[in-house]
Amino acid sequence: MFKKYYWPAIKAQWPWLLGYVLIMLLVTLLSWIYSVPLAFFIDFVRFSILPVVIVALYRIFKTKKYLQLLAKVTINGQWQDLKAHDVIAQAYQHAFIQLIQEQQHFRQKIQLQQQQRHDYLETWSHELKTPLTALNVLAENQETIDSNVVHQQVQWANYQLNLLLNYERLADFHHDLQFKTINLKQIITQVLKQYATFFINKKITPTIDIPDDATLLTDSKWLSFIIGQLLINAIKYSQPNKKIIISWQDQQLTIKDQGIGIAPDELPRIFEPGFTGTNGRQQGDATGMGLYIVKTVTQQLHIKIAVASQLNKGMTITLTFPK
Repeated sequence: MFKKYYWPAIKAQWPWLLGYVLIMLLVTLLSWIYSVPLAFFIDFVRFSILPVVIVALYRIFKTKKYLQLLAKVTINGQWQDLKAHDVIAQAYQHAFIQLIQEQQHFRQKIQLQQQQRHDYLETWSHELKTPLTALNVLAENQETIDSNVVHQQVQWANYQLNLLLNYERLADFHHDLQFKTINLKQIITQVLKQYATFFINKKITPTIDIPDDATLLTDSKWLSFIIGQLLINAIKYSQPNKKIIISWQDQQLTIKDQGIGIAPDELPRIFEPGFTGTNGRQQGDATGMGLYIVKTVTQQLHIKIAVASQLNKGMTITLTFPK
């Protein structure tokens, strides 16, 4: 108890006690220079020593009490209960409480992000299991399975897996960029081939209205992801035998579908992470993360994205690229 609280409290008094000793030495020197009687020096020490001792004991007690309280609040975390007894200690206390609050806010933010990430991974794991479950049911009930059905389910599982991987890459996005001049029509053609199975099964016809010499300076992999995700959404929420029109004009790429559209009150929220909306809940196979990732990537690539939609009339998404 003594070494833990009293001894540090006693040592903390040395600056002003040293000052008192120096004043005594100064008084002694002045008494000697001006030949002041010794009785004056003795009376000065006699009348000043008691107040000095009282003040010293008071300061030692206050410091000891403050150290005990500091040890207590360190355990329970109630830093607001700590009352500093001087200006410097108050300044340190204020700065420390502010630092603790910032640390708590940062910890809560990290915990929320981890919980959201856990929820998203659970959703994706469910979406990845869906095509595998479908194939398993077909295998149990049929001796042979149509290769087109197998290919479609595998493509869907592959799509969900790529979506998950791209979500993970967002944490280190800038290290995954490679800007170069690309031919826009070639990129779109490659994406259409990649998702040809979905177009065929839904009997949806893509229409491309893009000049052969349309070029962009951007990252081809991430641009392919953006276009692919927008096309998948257009296919998913379109009825069979409809069209999807892809056009280019004045640095703007437009993808227009003839799907079910989005309700006006839900339109501002489509880029929020985890938001599925009425359409997603009705479909039952939406993670609510595709458009969130698209929005995040477009911001990093300095591409402006705009959405216009009417219920039962379709949706138009416009990507505006920097010149």
